[in-house]
Amino acid sequence: MFSARFAYFPLLFAFLLGPAQVCAQADWAQQINGNGSNLNDVAFLSTTQLVAVGQGGTVIYSTDGGMNWNDGAGIGAGDDLLSLSFNGSTIVAVGKNGRVVRSLDVGVNWTEENPAAGPDLNRAVATFIDNSIVVAVGKKDGTAFTVFRSTDSGDNWTQLGNPNVPTSGGKDLNAVAFSGDIGVAVGIKSGANFTFLRTIDKGLNWTQINLAGGNDLYAVSFVTPLDVVAVGKAGVATYSSDAGATWTKVAPDPSAANLNYITFNGNNVVAAGTQSGGFNLVYSQDKGVTWNTATVNGGAASNINALASSSSIMAAVGDGGTILESTDGGGNWDAQTS
Repeated sequence: MFSARFAYFPLLFAFLLGPAQVCAQADWAQQINGNGSNLNDVAFLSTTQLVAVGQGGTVIYSTDGGMNWNDGAGIGAGDDLLSLSFNGSTIVAVGKNGRVVRSLDVGVNWTEENPAAGPDLNRAVATFIDNSIVVAVGKKDGTAFTVFRSTDSGDNWTQLGNPNVPTSGGKDLNAVAFSGDIGVAVGIKSGANFTFLRTIDKGLNWTQINLAGGNDLYAVSFVTPLDVVAVGKAGVATYSSDAGATWTKVAPDPSAANLNYITFNGNNVVAAGTQSGGFNLVYSQDKGVTWNTATVNGGAASNINALASSSSIMAAVGDGGTILESTDGGGNWDAQTS
């Protein structure tokens, strides 16, 4: 699965079509969606099938690798959709006020699912353990952490409460990631501590894990089944080498600018986000333990709004049509023509 967030939607997808096609295509083509809505998430279901969701409940899909786009059918305008996940032809998208929509035919037709109202859901992830479990996290609900779970591929949902999730001291959860049965969610700091929630049973029960010296965390990713990286506010990064049971804080970003996104390729991890006098790209070659500032050749500094990786290439896109490409694991980046 590929998933990336775009505040502006250039739809620059050549880097995921395979190494041969990437090398053959030096330039990038901007594709515009017809209704002009901001798009928040996009996923490749295959090398030719893509789906994107966004403002006002926009859902669009492509069957030719992103060259042409069509509106999804079956749902009307409504709350923004912020995130999507898929398993085969089934796609689940979540958004503001607890909105959940689902497609069973790779994004062509959609239906509204329950819950119809509730806290904003910032991120959904499918565990793919038994092709049916989906977990979504979002803004806190009163004093409780917000975790929704479906066991039927997103058709019906349950908001987890006591004793499945902590119901006091809850904070907004910004991201969630899974590797097998184990999942980690991260969010706004809790007092002086980082906020981590961890599950070892496919998202049914969650335990809060504390780490001092906390700051807000915006993104999390499993690099291996044991190695997890989370990044966030003011250039902070944390890593775990035991599948999220314990964490260590590092500070990879000397600019202290926010890190909002993660991608990885093997042991190479890249984090990026808000510019601070230059591109804000940092990289690790040891699964998030030590970090360095990446070198960018060409291009005007801008915010990075999305990261993605194939087997040999990393790509970053950002404000003003920025497109950057790395072929060495994230240490060096070249500006591309849009």
